[in-house]
Amino acid sequence: MLKWKQVLILASLGLLLLLLLLHLIDLDTAVHPVSRDSRDSWDLSLAPLLDPEVQPKAELGRSGGSASRPAGWLPPGFRRVWFDIGTAGRSDFRRDLKEDLDLFLISVEPTPSFADEVEAVMAQNETRNRFHMIRAACSDVAVAKLTFYVHPLQECNSLRRTRPGHGKVFNGECVGKEPKKIEVDAVTLADIFEQLPDEVEIELLKIDVQGHEWPCLEGAGPHLQRVQNIFLEIQDLPEKEAMYEGALDVASMDQRLRVRNFHRQYCEINSPELHEINCLYTRQGSSPLWVTGRPQKKKRLVQLDLQKKPGWKGVEYLGKLRTSEDKGQMHGRLCDLGLLKSKYCAE
Repeated sequence: MLKWKQVLILASLGLLLLLLLLHLIDLDTAVHPVSRDSRDSWDLSLAPLLDPEVQPKAELGRSGGSASRPAGWLPPGFRRVWFDIGTAGRSDFRRDLKEDLDLFLISVEPTPSFADEVEAVMAQNETRNRFHMIRAACSDVAVAKLTFYVHPLQECNSLRRTRPGHGKVFNGECVGKEPKKIEVDAVTLADIFEQLPDEVEIELLKIDVQGHEWPCLEGAGPHLQRVQNIFLEIQDLPEKEAMYEGALDVASMDQRLRVRNFHRQYCEINSPELHEINCLYTRQGSSPLWVTGRPQKKKRLVQLDLQKKPGWKGVEYLGKLRTSEDKGQMHGRLCDLGLLKSKYCAE
């Protein structure tokens, strides 16, 4: 009889231990739930942006996704990022990147040959761990494919068609000859920005996309407020004279960016034949930069000290624009440093 009592007591103790163990497991699951969705999200976060072997196109096509995913290609510790949208065959910021070790550069370029050239150069030791290439066209929607117009002079490539009736440019090598059409991936700035941690400063966003500047910017949505400075190439021509269909003039760009708290600081001449200019816009409350789009021999293209005259060669600033009456907020600084002709400073 004693043995049966011992067995019953031991069995009761075992049952109590089993129930206690099951309770502890349920409690841990409630505190640290692991769902299939969370595992999938983390797996995608480790995939390089626009890697078709890892990320399905359906995910890439969603502008402004529901949850941020950290970029697997951004090494930990970087807090400053520059963008070079429309890199073409070279990165203008290579010297800046070599000398500024706290900086990470993201390039976006849809032309395959240009992307290959830039990646080959930037893969060198001094910059390879601080550079990422996204092989896509910057637009306001991310879809599987967009038509991209490739011209003989590929620096004129664009998502925009040439405006009907526009004359030949550079003997038709830029525009004037029938372009080749290829299909390219599209990406929005929102898609990229969502992968950058909140503490990362987007100090500079350079855009050179041949008439498609506004859709590229619009694709950032509310994330555009993370950007401190925008440096873009634009034609100082009315829409009826522009090289590409639907391209904005400077006044229209001023207005749209002003609504988003960005104000033009200054413009420099890029191509006088085409009335192409490069303009800097700075978000209200941020510090402007000296930036040039004119290639410089052994000199950085960005300077932080606004009190110091930039020592660039061949850079000419505009005191008056054709399509906008706004002089720019740094007009006075240009005059003080002798960077504008006196006739513009006397007005």
